[in-house]
Amino acid sequence: MSGIKFYINQLFRLNHLRNHYIRFGWKGIVLYLSIIFAGRAKQIILNHKEFRYPIRLRTKSSDINTFYQVIFNLDYDIPVSQEPNVILDLGANIGLASVYFLNKYPQSAVIAVEPEESNFNMLQLNLNGYSKFFAYQKAIWNKPAFLEVKESELGNWAYTVKEGSNQSKKSIEAITINQIIEQHSISQIDILKIDIEGSEIELFSCDYEKWLPITKIIIIELHDWMREGCAKQFFSTLVKYDFKLLHKGENLICYMK
Repeated sequence: MSGIKFYINQLFRLNHLRNHYIRFGWKGIVLYLSIIFAGRAKQIILNHKEFRYPIRLRTKSSDINTFYQVIFNLDYDIPVSQEPNVILDLGANIGLASVYFLNKYPQSAVIAVEPEESNFNMLQLNLNGYSKFFAYQKAIWNKPAFLEVKESELGNWAYTVKEGSNQSKKSIEAITINQIIEQHSISQIDILKIDIEGSEIELFSCDYEKWLPITKIIIIELHDWMREGCAKQFFSTLVKYDFKLLHKGENLICYMK
């Protein structure tokens, strides 16, 4: 029986090698082997013609899973009627969605928001060199506030935030979409990507009347499995507007009309 399992595992590995070659050529095979045999290496670096600058991933973190979702499986590759000019990446993690958007739509400006410090540091490494990019190490919220970042057993892609009563050494400043609009003189948000680990409840509960009508496409991952009520709050707000809904991977894609 153990022999059968061994050969099945080998077949799975060969299939993974094949898929990596199809996606990235020989560099895909190098990437796959680097992940499997990472050993003590702290980072893996992917250089590929698809991206203007190298992509860096931490080996002992959820960066690898994020990479497979965003870059390898192209979770944010969606139909658009025209090339976007302004993209907001809320819950940017290590910046892979921003990397994808900036290479897919080189004329667009991307604004990213990520509260957790170690993720934000990786984001800066991955986005260093891109000119039409701006990043906030803050948490997205529905009002100005100070929030506390809470760690998760799920790793670096599942940090959550909660509102604190006072500013402290551990708190982080919140930022609203309306503040981003004002600071960057935005008249239209072409793509609004949201992956904020349950804070969609606050985001869609109030103070959306200015930014939601000027948003053309929303790509959102809802987190009811982490915090009950995310989907209910999102859809109770969205039904006030006209939209078309699609699904891809873990994301809902809303085309606002």
